[in-house]
Amino acid sequence: MSSETVAIQTLLEAFEESSERINALYNKVKSAGDDCKERATTIDVFRVLHDCFVFHTDTLQNQIDALKTYEEQEAENIEEEVEELEKELHLLDRISRGCDDAGCPLPSVNDVSLAAYQAFVTRSVDLSAQLSVMLEGLRHILTLTPPRLSKAQSIVTWLGVANKATWSAKEKQLNASWKSLEEDARLASASMDEPSLVAVRQLLSDVMQLGKKAVSAVGSGSRAETERARDVEHLGSQQRRLVLWCRQQQANLDVLTEPDHIQEFCKSLLEHYNVMSDNYHVVLEKAEPYMDNETVQEWLLEASEAWLHLQVKALEQFRRTLFEVHQDSLLEDQVEGQSAFCLQLGTVLGALECTLTPWCEVRSSACGRCIQLLDSCRELRGMMPEYEKLSRQLLELTDRLRIDREAYDCYRAAALSHVTYLSSSAELLAEAARRKGEYKACVYELQEWAVKKVRCDSWRNIRDKVRDIKDLLEQDQLLQRHRGEPV
Repeated sequence: MSSETVAIQTLLEAFEESSERINALYNKVKSAGDDCKERATTIDVFRVLHDCFVFHTDTLQNQIDALKTYEEQEAENIEEEVEELEKELHLLDRISRGCDDAGCPLPSVNDVSLAAYQAFVTRSVDLSAQLSVMLEGLRHILTLTPPRLSKAQSIVTWLGVANKATWSAKEKQLNASWKSLEEDARLASASMDEPSLVAVRQLLSDVMQLGKKAVSAVGSGSRAETERARDVEHLGSQQRRLVLWCRQQQANLDVLTEPDHIQEFCKSLLEHYNVMSDNYHVVLEKAEPYMDNETVQEWLLEASEAWLHLQVKALEQFRRTLFEVHQDSLLEDQVEGQSAFCLQLGTVLGALECTLTPWCEVRSSACGRCIQLLDSCRELRGMMPEYEKLSRQLLELTDRLRIDREAYDCYRAAALSHVTYLSSSAELLAEAARRKGEYKACVYELQEWAVKKVRCDSWRNIRDKVRDIKDLLEQDQLLQRHRGEPV
């Protein structure tokens, strides 16, 4: 038995089963009659019957389509194409005979009416194309933001929506074109209800409505752009004042040579630090809406570099004043030399005491001098631990200074590199606070979970077993000690 025969047999079985089910439902509905009490049940059964019938029909249709061969499907497609071609042929035949849809002959046209109809069609097509382009342009204008709208002046001028006066002139022009089209339609004996004229009238109405909205949008955009230019100019003046102040302070710092003057300058800069940081953050926040402007980006980078360079230069001058004794000698080098002497002095005093002790035991004329020297030596040695501790702390200071200097060199190279990215620190702090809160919540949740687990019976059993093992190990170690065996 072939696969197609099996498929057909399965389809017939499914058809019979579905038909029997639908027939049973129908008999149940028929037996229910018109009893009012059973009316709700009858309606429900009708709904089920309808759903089953639809499902039955769809299922059979899908299975029949699946059983169709490629040739059968191709034949159906060809039949559909033949029907469409027959309809087109009938339309062409009707046009060639000069009949309308009802078969009535169309009125004859002469050369004059034909020329009028051609003029009407030409004007209708031209006006329709013009209105279609204007409609798309107006829709595009309404989607633009004020900054982009200011750059689309050529489109705004062509559409005539720059202001109310230009749009009034454009409205008059379009209304005049529509009046001319109506006149051409009258001369061509064309009805105003023709689909082409209805479409042109609808396009004209849409253009008129969107044109008024576009005029309002262009006016709002112009005002917004004027306000934006004013804000950018104010932002530029604030940026210039900030940069000028930073450069003046750098020039003042360059002429300072005395350590006291440098310390006073750094103290003054520290007092102004919060104010300047707030000023910079204010400039940054005001510039955020205009970050698409390359000039604003350059202003922010310049202000950031000027403020950062001033801080770095002040810090370096202050470090040089504090940590460098003179130009060619670092503070840590001086500390290492002095600390080495202090640490070596203890060894020298110890050797001196060992040398003087035998002389003091011998009674001689120089004994008094040796005893006095030995007492001084012992007194000095008693003071040495405190100074040795100080010397070691100074050595640790030199190590920290050296590490700090190397770390600062790395920081300086990174800080003074050209700034290419700016971001507000407020967002970073908020994100850090959020993540910290999430971390604390997770830790608290884990702690609660651990407390619950510790209090449960299973954990107590494990803890008791660990204690038992520990006791056994300790007893075993005691037995090994009593026996003299190695533990």
